[in-house]
Amino acid sequence: MPSLFERITSFPEKVIAELKQINDGLAEIHRTYKSTQEKNKVQPVVVNTTLSCPKTEEAEDKRHRGKVEAFQDKYIFTQIAGLLVTLIIAAATFLSAMAAKDAASASNEQAKAAWKNIELTSKNIDLTVETFRKDQRAWIGPAQHGPINISPGSPLTIEIIVQNYGKTPALKFESHSWLLDHATGSPPNFAVAPRSRVSSSDVLYPGMQISLIPSTQGQKITAEQVAAFQSGKRTLYVFGDLSYNDVFGSAHRSTFCLYLEPTLKGLLTCSTYNAAN
Repeated sequence: MPSLFERITSFPEKVIAELKQINDGLAEIHRTYKSTQEKNKVQPVVVNTTLSCPKTEEAEDKRHRGKVEAFQDKYIFTQIAGLLVTLIIAAATFLSAMAAKDAASASNEQAKAAWKNIELTSKNIDLTVETFRKDQRAWIGPAQHGPINISPGSPLTIEIIVQNYGKTPALKFESHSWLLDHATGSPPNFAVAPRSRVSSSDVLYPGMQISLIPSTQGQKITAEQVAAFQSGKRTLYVFGDLSYNDVFGSAHRSTFCLYLEPTLKGLLTCSTYNAAN
């Protein structure tokens, strides 16, 4: 069964066929009318100076005029119907175009909303991956210190123990540590302090510890130095860098700084140069 739109769009063809039929009918009536006039044409008869025509001619003429008027009425009606159909089709076309425009606009909005959802989902995935990596990656930092040997006339030795606190191994691990005798009251610039590689290890597994003992290059501590540390005039710093890669391919660096307390028995944390990424 044809749809409403198909029936509406096919209607003008029917109107055009009807108009052609009416036009053919009018032409045929005209020909018949002219033929009848020719056949029934007679000379007028003068009676009492009054012109008269046979009654047959008048009746035939009246009959043909009736047919013409009927076809004319039908022709006018068909023209009006055709105009109405044209208007209906135009309105339907306009409404269809507006509906298509609205559909396209709705589709565009849906596409934008879908893209926003994709971006949000992507950000959530990235955040989840980042959180997972932070939770599982290696984290290296100082755990404690070992024995402190600070006797006049002997090399100064301080042991620092670092540990992998993470859940996965630290790869390409390297460590550097130094001792710095510095005047109290003026913060040292660790970035320009003398540096030398002390120890390294390729892999530091989760929970694994490694000892760092900064080298004094054979220099022995003096009694004056010990007295200065105890009086607080000078401060002995122990600091270092720890670099490594996690199993996800990211590089990391930790720094630490400790200083010898005046009792010479323990180490305290510095206010600077303690960081990790």
